[in-house]
Amino acid sequence: MKLDETQIDKYASYLEWKRWNAENFGQNNAEERAYFAKLLALAGTMPGRQVCEIGFGNGALLAYLAAEGYRTFGVELQDELVQRANSHGAVAVTGIDQFPDDLRFDFVFLIDVIEHIDQAKIAEFLESIKARLKPEGKIIARFPNGDSPFGLKNQNGDITHVTVIGSKKLSYFARRAGLDVVYLGSEPLPVVGGSFSKQVKKAVSIPLRYIVRKISTTFLTLPMDKSFFSQNLVAVLANPAVTNNAS
Repeated sequence: MKLDETQIDKYASYLEWKRWNAENFGQNNAEERAYFAKLLALAGTMPGRQVCEIGFGNGALLAYLAAEGYRTFGVELQDELVQRANSHGAVAVTGIDQFPDDLRFDFVFLIDVIEHIDQAKIAEFLESIKARLKPEGKIIARFPNGDSPFGLKNQNGDITHVTVIGSKKLSYFARRAGLDVVYLGSEPLPVVGGSFSKQVKKAVSIPLRYIVRKISTTFLTLPMDKSFFSQNLVAVLANPAVTNNAS
């Protein structure tokens, strides 16, 4: 997919709004690195080392994965971001179909991506990624929590978000694409990393959320699962070969 001049102008404004610039490309802090490690732990260990991030933005996750020893590939619509990623050692393109036909990935990351896609095209999008997975490959996706009011800020905080996605919708899209759902729930928030005040808030919020949820479900009979308080949901979707081999 190529952008016309009008789209490029709009996308350039979007990059400016997101504060994605060449100087801070590929930077990440201790809090982000702890979070990325949690995402990898959710996905589980893999024998291979080839990963792709679709919608890599300013490259924080790509840089983390490279530092962890993965061979990194990326997909972004804007040529400027692609050039930045390539200059930092990744193999980046503007469309996944531009990779060699025989290239397959152990992991494909979709961090804040699928909410940008029209609902009618999400299953097809996931199916196209599945075709690029190794037999044991997995997709790790994060998106605003459509099952909870706590997801509204993230969903409505970006003008390019077009689809609200909850757990049932995601399960439907995965099934349509022929993918198995390995994990679908709240995003893992590490207590370590970030400022001291952030760490204290995280440490306090974990038991507090449990207490509120317990009271609501037990005494008020309100449906409230473990992911209710999470602003984002995370899904780990696997090529069916994963579960078939394990059975």
